[in-house]
Amino acid sequence: MRWPAWLYRLVPYLGRRAAQRDLEEELRLHLELERESRRDAGVPEDEALRAARRTLGNATLIRERTRDVWGWRWLDDLGRDVRHAVRALARSPGFAATVMLVLALGIGANVAMFSVVHGMLIRPLSYPDAGAIVRITESFGRRSGSSVTNASLEAIVEEAESFQQIAAYRPATFEWAGPEGAVTLRAARVSPAMFPLLRARPHLGRLFTEGEARAGADRVVLLSHGAWTRGFGSDPDIVGAVLGLDGAPHTVVGVLAEGFFFPSPEEELWTPFVIEGWSVEPAPGGGEGFSVLMSMVNALGRLGPGVSPEQATTEVRTILQRSGFYARVRDVQGDRASAGTLEIDGRVVPLQEELVRGYRPALLVLTVATALVLLIACINVAGLLLARGVTRRRALAVCAALGAGRGRLVRQLLTESVVLSATGGLLGLAAAAAVLGVLPAVVPGDVARLDDVGVNGPGLAFALALSVVVGLAFGAAPAFQWSRFGLVRALNEGSAQAAGGFRLLRSNRARAGLAAAQVALAVVLLVGAGLLLRSFVGLVTVDRGYDPTNVITARTANPDARRGAGGLPSAGGDGEADARYRAALLDAMTRLERLPGVAAVGLSSYLPLASGGTRTSSSVQVAGRTEPAEPGDRPTPQVAWASPGYFDAMGLRLLGGRLFTELDRAGSAGVVVVNETFARRLSADGEVVGQRVRFGLDSGDGDEQWREVIGVVADLRYSALAAGEPQAEAFVPADQ
Repeated sequence: MRWPAWLYRLVPYLGRRAAQRDLEEELRLHLELERESRRDAGVPEDEALRAARRTLGNATLIRERTRDVWGWRWLDDLGRDVRHAVRALARSPGFAATVMLVLALGIGANVAMFSVVHGMLIRPLSYPDAGAIVRITESFGRRSGSSVTNASLEAIVEEAESFQQIAAYRPATFEWAGPEGAVTLRAARVSPAMFPLLRARPHLGRLFTEGEARAGADRVVLLSHGAWTRGFGSDPDIVGAVLGLDGAPHTVVGVLAEGFFFPSPEEELWTPFVIEGWSVEPAPGGGEGFSVLMSMVNALGRLGPGVSPEQATTEVRTILQRSGFYARVRDVQGDRASAGTLEIDGRVVPLQEELVRGYRPALLVLTVATALVLLIACINVAGLLLARGVTRRRALAVCAALGAGRGRLVRQLLTESVVLSATGGLLGLAAAAAVLGVLPAVVPGDVARLDDVGVNGPGLAFALALSVVVGLAFGAAPAFQWSRFGLVRALNEGSAQAAGGFRLLRSNRARAGLAAAQVALAVVLLVGAGLLLRSFVGLVTVDRGYDPTNVITARTANPDARRGAGGLPSAGGDGEADARYRAALLDAMTRLERLPGVAAVGLSSYLPLASGGTRTSSSVQVAGRTEPAEPGDRPTPQVAWASPGYFDAMGLRLLGGRLFTELDRAGSAGVVVVNETFARRLSADGEVVGQRVRFGLDSGDGDEQWREVIGVVADLRYSALAAGEPQAEAFVPADQ
């Protein structure tokens, strides 16, 4: 094959055959010229040729030295070593297959683990200059989380100098009246600054303007490239079209570029996020509490050049301490301003770190475990190679007798090890790719950045490097062990058994050492596996507080509900729309209850281990009991609503009293069912049935109605089965 001239200059090794032909031709010409010179001097023809050869010298030695000068002899030697190694392994297919499978297991597990760690922890987010994108969070009193109040966000936007842009967002869903009927679309409400912060560019149209994020502005929407392609057939005239979302017209102002997503790949459209106002007022009637109107939002920021997250955190904390919201709370509370509920803290964390923070410890533990598996595989293979060396002792001695030095034998044995490792690595790479391909389908839950995991360029480079290192690691001990022997005695040995002697004893000691190391590592893995099994048993046997067997859940939404500025149902509501929605739910429940095999049907605003839903953190007042001086010391249960059938459908255990019935309707006496933790906080002995409570004393949506505790149910596990102590919780009837 004739390569281009520029490629010969770039990779001289490609022209080695032509160079060898030129060398042979040059040697022939030198010999011919010398012979002619001798012949012209009167030397006979035969004698002239012999004299010319004596003058020229050893032609073979000249060729070897010339090839050494060229610098690619090591590549030729490597090629010969690889061919020899392949032939040697082909003569022992059973041994080769065993070693390759063992190495495929170890290397494949490590390649898969590296791909997961790289995709989730190391690989930057898909946004330009993603390292500068941070999440801004706030905590005050007993509350902590991954969001900030709208009041604090307002202060940070106005005063912070550490950020280039700050934007807020909130996940949402919309009902789209499409040509094939109503469809629920995942969406997000975002500040207009969000897309410049993420360096997003529109494929068609434009982005949001600041004026479109104000109350009363025209409703507009941005489509993802996928939604534009699937739902609208890549219509180039989509900009300006009107979509009916939640019963309200929205004008399409643009389509974002292909590949962009936020906050997850499932979002199909975005609308402007309008941040509501806030207020802090004294409690009605001159009470000790205070009324708060605020909302929680998710906030991102892009750091300025040279600003670290630590510097931004310090600035955010300073701003929060003197923000108007907390200043107003102090004014209302007066001397109680030092209460624990007003301890304010802010954090600025890189977005990538925030997304995967919960998975980092588990990934590191799994990485160590897979590394130990590979180390055990290397020890296994090293032991096999030491045992195989007994049968190859005489063959190696013959090679040494023919002139191969110890270095040459070591190189050949290491080449065989690397060939085995490379083949096992190739099999392991294929297995890792197959496992990672099905990983998103078998891993439960919404694991952040799992879609970014796959065998890509870094994974291939890691697999190649790991295969070479592993081959050298497990081949080193056998190579140095079996390349050292007495040549005469080795050639005179009649059998492997006769070769026993001192060398075989040393080989047995080496194999014993490897076996001891393998057992030690196996014990470590077994202990770790035992601890993991114990944790797994603890998770599957944990008291959930409910029975998930044969329970099916579904999420419903009112497509006719009027939306407020922040995208939540309007406080005023729409009586006619609410009535239609209620009638539809009751009709669906009635029809479901009549289906064969359906034991119970219920509704609730919040479900265990499910994203979304609504429940409210509220302080509580107990009738006939003196309230603590500090509002933050009052019990603050999570309050959700539920229908009478919910408790039977979820299999909640009733510990005392009764559950809701159809008689607990609007207008009837207020009732509430509490969980076991809340019951203990209300009464040391847990006897709370018959007590009367009132919710929402420190919030703007206070409950003026006194409610009688009619029942106590077991604690439910909501966010995670391995979570700490259960929270206090209360259920109110849906009709109330």
